[in-house]
Amino acid sequence: MSSGRLRIKVSRYMFLLFISLFILCVLFQFLSVGLAMFVDSGNWVYHRNVVHLFGWNIPLLLLLFAYLGSLPRLMYGHIFGLFFFIFAMYFTANMRFQIPWIGALHPLFGLLLLAISCRSLKSIIKMIFSKNEQQEGV
Repeated sequence: MSSGRLRIKVSRYMFLLFISLFILCVLFQFLSVGLAMFVDSGNWVYHRNVVHLFGWNIPLLLLLFAYLGSLPRLMYGHIFGLFFFIFAMYFTANMRFQIPWIGALHPLFGLLLLAISCRSLKSIIKMIFSKNEQQEGV
C-alpha cells in the first residue's frame, strides 16, 4: 500500500473516531441538561464546561482529517454546518438576556448538531466500508 493510500485510510478512520466522539459529547450535553433540570442544578457546570472541551476542538480535527483523507466536498459542508451550529449555540446561550425568546432556539440547534454529525457518521461509514474502497485497497 502506498503512503498516500495509507494516509487516506488512516485519516478516514480518524475522522470516524472523532465524529463518533463528537456525537457522544452532544448526547452527553443532553444528558447533563436532564441531570441539571431533574436531579441537581449543580450539574449545569458539566453542561457548560464539557462544551469548551469538544465544541471547537473536534470540528477542527474533523476538518484536518477530511483534508488528509481526501473526503468529498459534502463532508466539508457537514463540518462547516457543525461550526455554524456551535456558534449558534453559544449565541443563543449568551444572548438570551438581551433577546429572551432566542434561548428557545438553543435545544433546537443542539438537535441539528446531532443530526448533522449522525449524517457525517453514516457517510464516513459508507465510504470506509464500501466494497469499491475495499477492492481499490484504499
